[in-house]
Amino acid sequence: MNKTADARDDKIRELEKSVRGLKVATFALGGLLMIVATAGFTNSGSDILRARGLIIEDAEGRARILIGAPLPSVPERLRTDAGRYDEAFGQQLGRYAADVGNLRNDGVGILVLDENGHDRVALGSPIPDPLNGRRIGNMTGLSFHAADGVERGGIGQLINEETGLDRSVIGLDSVHGEGAVLMADSDGTNGLVVAEDDGGRLLFVGRAPGDGLLGDGHTEARLGLLTRDQSGQGIYVGANSDGVERIRPPVE
Repeated sequence: MNKTADARDDKIRELEKSVRGLKVATFALGGLLMIVATAGFTNSGSDILRARGLIIEDAEGRARILIGAPLPSVPERLRTDAGRYDEAFGQQLGRYAADVGNLRNDGVGILVLDENGHDRVALGSPIPDPLNGRRIGNMTGLSFHAADGVERGGIGQLINEETGLDRSVIGLDSVHGEGAVLMADSDGTNGLVVAEDDGGRLLFVGRAPGDGLLGDGHTEARLGLLTRDQSGQGIYVGANSDGVERIRPPVE
């Protein structure tokens, strides 16, 4: 009986020893894996994390915040999923839906997605194009989007080296398209533009060269108010570069 009990105790001590050894090995392996993982993100001798991308998920495991240079690609993002793009955007974008292949979807910075995979906020340099058309230049700044993914406004700087564009801008869009734009342009145009649903300019307040944004064929710089009715008729109230006040119909 005693021999059986002694044998059992020896077996228990042997198992306990094995368990302690397994724990030590497990901790050692875990530490090694942590070192290896950290080495992939951390600069040697520094506490600064270095990584090309980061994906933040919600409680359901869906990608919701993308951070990277460039932005990470995830299957949840609707505008980059060719198989679901037509269903998601074809009807609401109409003729613009065919432009998806020409849009710049990538960017460097932060992109917030909603639970349905729509872009909602983008911050970076550059940021992605809006769904309804390619930007006239690379934009550094911030854009925000409606629940259907269509851009509704933004603030930033637009640069296009080919055309010479250099514009600081704040834009607000309606459900119909561009609504109001406050800008300071390298061509000398500084002011507020109110647009019609089809992109036409109903009102401009500010300073503009004749060959700049307004493009009405007059060479002198102007300071004042240009307003049009729905038919395109209207008046300009202001002064030319010589300071002469005038009121005249705008030249189309």
